[in-house]
Parts: sequence; C-alpha cells; structure tokens
Amino acid sequence: MTSPDITLPQRQVLGSTMAYREAGRPGMPVVLFLHGNPTSSYIWRNIIPLVAPVAHCVAPDLIGFGQSGKPDIDYRFADHARYLDEFIAASGIEQAYLVAQDWGTALAFHLAARRPEFVRGLAFMEFIRPMPTWDDFHQVPAARETFRKFRTPGEGERMILDGNAFVERVLPGSIKRKLSDEEMAVYRAPFPTPRSRRPTWRLPNELPIAGEPADVWAMLKEAHAALAAARYPKLLFAGNPGALISPAFARRFAASLHGCRLIELGAGAHYLQEDHPEAIGQFVAAWIADVEAGGHTSLRDVEFVTSFDDKRQLAALFEAAALGQRSPEEIVKAFENSRYTVFALRRGRLVGAGRAFGDEVDCAVICDLAVHPDLQANGLGDRILETLKRKVRHHLRIMLYAKPGKESFYLKRGFSRMKTAMLNSYVVPAERHRQAGLIE
Repeated sequence: MTSPDITLPQRQVLGSTMAYREAGRPGMPVVLFLHGNPTSSYIWRNIIPLVAPVAHCVAPDLIGFGQSGKPDIDYRFADHARYLDEFIAASGIEQAYLVAQDWGTALAFHLAARRPEFVRGLAFMEFIRPMPTWDDFHQVPAARETFRKFRTPGEGERMILDGNAFVERVLPGSIKRKLSDEEMAVYRAPFPTPRSRRPTWRLPNELPIAGEPADVWAMLKEAHAALAAARYPKLLFAGNPGALISPAFARRFAASLHGCRLIELGAGAHYLQEDHPEAIGQFVAAWIADVEAGGHTSLRDVEFVTSFDDKRQLAALFEAAALGQRSPEEIVKAFENSRYTVFALRRGRLVGAGRAFGDEVDCAVICDLAVHPDLQANGLGDRILETLKRKVRHHLRIMLYAKPGKESFYLKRGFSRMKTAMLNSYVVPAERHRQAGLIE
C-alpha cells in the first residue's frame, strides 16, 4: 500500500539510514521528538507546527520504524539507544529539549542520565518505567494479558509478526478518536511483511517488568534514579484514564520530581498525540518560551568555540579554577599542542576550557577541563566534557585522570576506574604527585 505521508529526508547512521522531520529555524533551541511503538515521527505531525515558531524541531523515525532503514539487528532497547546517539551526533545536535512518549521516554530518560548537559528540558507522556509486577504495567487487565501473550514464545510471533497486532489492534485501540483510512495507511506502510514487523515484536519483549529483561531493567532503574535527581525543567502530560499512566499516578510522579509541571489533558489512553495534538503543541511551545525567557537554562548565553587567542585569559582561568602549578606559558603551550580544544565564552569572557589529544586509532586523553568558579555546578563542565568525548569518540579508549575529590563527577559520566594505570615523570618528582593525591 502506498503511504500518503510525505517522503522524509534521510541521515546515514551506522550503515543504515534514519528518516526525520524537521521544522523551525536553525539557531533556535532544538526540540527532539521521540516516538514509541509502532508509530513514527508521523505521530508528531500536528504538534511540530505549533512548536516550530519557538524552536528548531527534529523528529526522527527510530531505526526499523517509519521511513527509517531496517538493518539486520535485534532491535533491542540498547540498539535503539545506539542508533539514536549516532543520529544526534550526525545531526550536530549538542543540546535539546526532549519531547517523548512510550519507548521514546525510555530513550529520553536513558539519554538524559548519560548526558545531563544535553537536556534543556523534558516533556513526556505515557512513559516507560521499571514495573515490579504485571499489576503495575497497564490499567486494563485485558491489556496485561495481551502483553503477556506478546511475550510468550510462538504466540507473540504469531500475533505480532503474522497478525500485525500492534498496528491493527494496539494502536487504534489506544486512541479515543477513530483514525482515518489515510492515517492508518501511514502507520501500516512500514510493516507490510512479517519480517518487517520484527521491531514492533521486540519492544513489548523489552518492557522492564518484574526484573526482566535484566539489562533493560538495570538501565531504566539507573535512568529513573537520574531523573529523580535531575534539575532541568520538566513537563508531564497525562490522559484520563491513560494506559500506562493514570492521572493519580501522574500526580504522584510529578510531585516526586524537581521542577515538573503536570498537564491533565482529559480523555485519552496511550497515544495522546493523536487525541490532543493542539493542547500538547501549545503547552510545549509556551513551556519552552517560558524556560528560555526565565533563564532556567543557565548556559544559554555561553558560546563554545574551538580556538581562542587570549593567552592571558586562559592562564587566568586555570589560576581561578586552582588547577595545578604550571606557568601561563606551559598552559598555553599545552593547548596549542592539542588537536582538540573547547573554549567556553560568556559575553567575551573565558569561563571554561578543555583539551584532548590522541593517536587517532587506539588511545585518546582528555586533559585540563577547567570551569571558572562562578559557573561551576551549572552544567558547563558537563558540556565541555561531552564535547571533547564526541571529538575523540573514534578512539578505542578515552582516558583521563581526575583531580582528587572529583572522581565521582567522571564516574557518573561514563568513565570507570582503571585498575592497572601507572604514572611516571622525569620532570615532576614522584613525591609531588603523591602529595597531590594522584599516586599511591
């Protein structure tokens, strides 16, 4: 069946392609829209135009969905996270508001936990969370039994791969209004054959229920712990009665988070974008405008550049940050000799810097991440670190050593302690390194 949807642009990602919708003006804050199963970026089609006046909207089709490619992968949650990471990198997106539903929320939470500096704000609905029992999964007992069958070997494949149950039953059954023939044609188009439907079969088998699958359970437990501690602004939408999230649960959940506003949309089940696009779009647009005007994103006036010629300011930054005892000339020379550098400027003043170098194959080293005390603890260090990590991500290993007392900062951002690292120096006596807490 020919889809009445527009043909979307494609981006090369990990040997396949990911399609995406784009609207708004480059240079405006980016909003990344993330859909779930079995939909695509099409589900945001009536929301994006309402958000585009205040943002640069980007809505990818997850790998295997919509107009994106269908590589020969398992389509597990970790696969989707990997492809989404690469799509974000290929798109040059360094920071964004996340707007997500269903499995898009799991990806958003996981992304935010790993890269908190990436998130300007989070709007979400009908979200995925670790559920201790099947009774916690869905509000409708019959739906729980259906999903149990989806996870039963043989029966789940028959229902979803052969019968296309997610598109033909779950999707229309979780929307209050009736989808038109044209709308259903768009949702059917990516899944004409049993083989093409494997992505829609895999995701119900990835739902973290009663500790299984163990890896997804662990990833989302960690992601939700990070969400509970996160300080970026949040907006939660709830339908009545909802499917995964009831209004009562939404009220408790929003109250447990920092800076989370709850919007109760009225009648709705799971795919709230199809029942309430105008309300969602208008609330998201107003929320973003409010966040930007109110200064909640404290880095909005910081400019990041790759070169900076004011040697005096560079030396002064390291003195203010109390990083080492090198001379200004040594600091400047170290940056000049490093292939990868990042400088953060606020109204012309240098407030942060970092550098990295590597052999372009095996090892890369990140060094001298400095943030002025006036801007510490507001995400600037995260932003510099993540920028450097992206610049050297083609190396097999990325290493650094932390200033004593700052180890937890790096442990929370994907680094691990090395058990066999050694240090030797002909220039600085070992005793000085020992006094600084760098060696035993």
